[in-house]
This record gives sequence, structure tokens and C-alpha cells, in this order.
Amino acid sequence: MLAAFTCNGQDSIPYLTGKVKISLAQGTFDCEFTMKDYPIIPDYLIRINSGMNIFWFKNEKGYRLLYDKSTADSTGTFESCDYSFPTDYRDVDKFLPPELQFRYTGKYPVVRDTTESGDVEANDWRGNIAFNGYSVRADGLQSAWYPELYDIKKKKQYERVRYDMDIDCADCRVIYVNGVAPIKGTHAHVHSEVPRELFLFAGNFPVVSSEGTYFLDAGLSAAQLHAFAKMTADAKHFYEAGFKVPFMDPITYVQANPTAPRYGFSFVSFPTIVNVGFGEYALSGFHDPANSPLYEVMSHELAHYYFGTIRQFNTFFGAVLQEGLAEFLALNVLKNEQADTIYEKTLLGKIKDAQTFQQIPMSRLNSEKDFWNRELYVYYFAPVIFLAIQKEIGDSATWEWMHQLLTMPTQWTDYAFLETTLQKALGDKAKSTALAAKYFETPDALQNAIKELAGGPVHP
Repeated sequence: MLAAFTCNGQDSIPYLTGKVKISLAQGTFDCEFTMKDYPIIPDYLIRINSGMNIFWFKNEKGYRLLYDKSTADSTGTFESCDYSFPTDYRDVDKFLPPELQFRYTGKYPVVRDTTESGDVEANDWRGNIAFNGYSVRADGLQSAWYPELYDIKKKKQYERVRYDMDIDCADCRVIYVNGVAPIKGTHAHVHSEVPRELFLFAGNFPVVSSEGTYFLDAGLSAAQLHAFAKMTADAKHFYEAGFKVPFMDPITYVQANPTAPRYGFSFVSFPTIVNVGFGEYALSGFHDPANSPLYEVMSHELAHYYFGTIRQFNTFFGAVLQEGLAEFLALNVLKNEQADTIYEKTLLGKIKDAQTFQQIPMSRLNSEKDFWNRELYVYYFAPVIFLAIQKEIGDSATWEWMHQLLTMPTQWTDYAFLETTLQKALGDKAKSTALAAKYFETPDALQNAIKELAGGPVHP
């Protein structure tokens, strides 16, 4: 398997051990962790969810450490606080010991009714630590329910860790942590030498396995389970054939109820794909996954195994690459695995929505504010641009480009990286320069893409 990377060289992978006690009824986490084997970074932060109350930090000798705490937003997602350990040395303002011990407790709202008139929160999102009375959902990337090291200079977060821990939840019947099979009972010992983002889902819900794929609280019929498993296998095989890099683990689908009404969203924390929503937004709301928008959504999430998991992104431009390329790949799955009419309808919808705003050329983006509308830019405009380039250079050169985007060593995954990978894939500087001028450097990029994809003017 290819190691995840954003720059040259291999980092040390943190190793996390400890104990976690959870109460669904009270909405609490009690955590005691030891973290070691991480890189000793001069300019670092330790991120921990802002709802966690610190009892102590200790070093490898068991001595308590004084710490600085910042509540300023360092992630752009507002879930965590930042911690560091000050020093008295004049030339160094903080230090990182070779081992850290943590003890803290967090308490969160328990939202038992997520209907319009019931007990609700204002919103729900990926990084929310969500208790609903019968389950708890916590991702790793944003929620930081466990301590996460962050390299400020490289803009690199170490949310993926090797781990060995005990989890107790007296009012749970199932405990699931990313990287191991779901465990039935009130206690789970979980261990992985493969680095994982520690997505956690525990509570009282059914677990079903179909054709090597786990489904947690999915509420699917036998026919739907088969359709989801086939959809997953088709998309995985398509990506594996193109990238020549296999998926290393079976996929686990999690269906979770939101803590706010009318919320429906998905995210991936490999090997887990999480769908949050109820009613029409639940997995069971799609009676035929092959003929619903879910096919594209799940294909998009599966593409994040390559762009987002193996290749990580460390600049604001990374959103164009991570989400734009995943959506581009999902559209390719539609084109190859579904009826032509489904792909064409989806593409025309992308073009129509992309035409509702004025796009700044990719080469001129200087910050995330330049997107004007992040969703429209990265999920609609960017994949249309990539599809037009694919039509010009052909499938073989496109897969070589995807391979370069996945594997080329780089310090920064920025616009220059995008252009460099295209040039290397084509082996033709003049051609790559012409494509960059047509699709990356001009305000007319979208219209150029529409003409290329349609063979002439298109008015969807």
C-alpha cells in the first residue's frame, strides 16, 4: 500500500494507548491516554476537542506539565482548543517531550428528538460529537476527541494514529472504532498497527454484513444491502483498475441520525463511510441505490481513499484537489457504470449550477475567500474543468495524471502542484501550457470546458 504523504520523506506515526469510558445517557467521555512515537516538532500544537476539560498533562516520567491553551480557531472548523508546553529557554518558547500522557473529561448535549418540534440542536456537522440517546458519533479529523498533533510549519495534522485502547460503555450494545470490526458488548479492546483516523460510533443499533461490507444502523432490506454492496464493489474495481492501487480494507457504512432537523450529509473516514440524515436523507430512503443520487455520493466518498487518505492536502487549494478530483472521479464512475442518461443529466446539472457565479481562475486563487462559493467552486466548477481536460487528453493520459497527483512528492499541494503533475503526465510542456491557459488561467475557463464537452455551445 502507498503511504499517505504530502511532502518528501516519511514521518513518524503517533502511537496512542489508553482507556475511554462513555455514557450515552449522560453524554460523557472520560479519557486517559498515552501518546508516543510522534515526530518531535519545534512549532506544534496539540488539538483536543473544546468540550473536553483537562485534568492533567504529564511527560514520560509522569511529571505534570504546565501548559498554554488557546481557544483561537486554528482549524477553520471551530471544534478544538490548542495546547502546548512552555519552556524557560530564551531561544525556545515551547517544547515537546518524547511521550505525553493525558487525562480529561467531556460532557455534551444528548439530543433525543431531532424532529422539528422536539429537543434539537441548531445544526449538525462532521466534527460534532453527537449524542442522541441511543448512540454517539465522533469523527477524528475535526472533532479531536482524542489528542492530535499538528505541525504548524508544514500545516500537517496527525489525526491518523496507531492505537491500542480499551473502551467501556455500560449502556452500549455495539462499539465500533475505525480499523476493526464492530464489537458487540459493553467493552471493547481495539488495536491497529495501521494508522487510522479514529472515527467512533457506539450505541444500540443493528450490525449487518453483506458480501464483505459492514452496515451499522442502516435499516436496509436484503435487496438494498445487496445493491449497496454491488455499488461499492463496482466503484472500488473502477478505481483500482485506474490507479493500480487496491483498497486495503472492507468498507463499513454507518447510518447516523443528525442532532438537528433536515440535515443530510456524508463524509469518509476510511475504511468507514458515514451518512448522517433521517427519512429521505437516510440510506434506507434510497429504494434503489443504483438509480439515485446516492450512487454518485458514495462513489465520491470512495474516491477519497485516494485523494484525501493516501494523498493528503495541506493548502487552501487542497479543497479544489481533494473535493474536485473526488467529484470528477465519481462522475467517471457514473459514466462507466450507469446509463448514459444518468451521467448526462448529472453533468448538465453541474454545468447549470456552475454558471450561477463568476469563477476566479484556479491560477489566481490566493485564499479560500476567492472561491466566492466554496461548494459551487470545488464540487461543480472544478470537476467540469477536469472532465474537459480528460476529453482533450484521453483516458490513458488522464489516469497517468491521476497517478502523478497521487504519488508525486511535494512540499505543498497547491496550484503549482496541479500544473506540474499535468505537465509530467503529458510529457509535453507546450501542450500542458496550452491546457493551463485554456482551463486554469482564464475567466473563460467554464465556457471553454462547456464547448469542449459538448463539441459546441451548450445552454443547459
